[in-house]
Amino acid sequence: MCIRDSHNSCLILLSWEKPREIAALEGENRPCKSLQLNGLGAEAGEIFREKRLAEEEKWSQLIDLYRGNPLWLNIVATMIQDLFGGSVSEFLSYDTLFLGDLECLLHQKCDRLTELEKKVISWLASEAAPVEISKISANLELSPPELLKVVQSLGRRSLIETVKQNGRSHFTIGSVIREYIINET
Repeated sequence: MCIRDSHNSCLILLSWEKPREIAALEGENRPCKSLQLNGLGAEAGEIFREKRLAEEEKWSQLIDLYRGNPLWLNIVATMIQDLFGGSVSEFLSYDTLFLGDLECLLHQKCDRLTELEKKVISWLASEAAPVEISKISANLELSPPELLKVVQSLGRRSLIETVKQNGRSHFTIGSVIREYIINET
């Protein structure tokens, strides 16, 4: 006789990348769900207070520049404290997106990309506005299967973002990833 016990369990996995196995298991009525976290807003103030950053009215600019990513904000806040005595306005006066210790993290992530993925992300880094998938295909001369595979992979790795415009999907990359890609090429 087989006795089957019912139980509730939960696993929370935090990652920049959605594993293929998870993507295959998720769905509306399926037990596996994913939640895309888009970064901190005003909550990032805790990081800045802890690092004793000045000029609270400038904090939102940092949050926007670094997409609210808590790790990135912590690294940048530490650097602002170390190099600028906590002055956010002095840091922002350089009018550049400083990567510093973020470069190592981004290098690890981007080093695993295929040549086609590097080609697509480099082209997207050169585009100022989000673009439709057909524009990517036309400019890079990729076959539809190649293009779809690459865009899906980059999206799963959180390296490109999907933006809805007029009911259609457009693709872009965030400012930190863009800066890293431009500096690397």
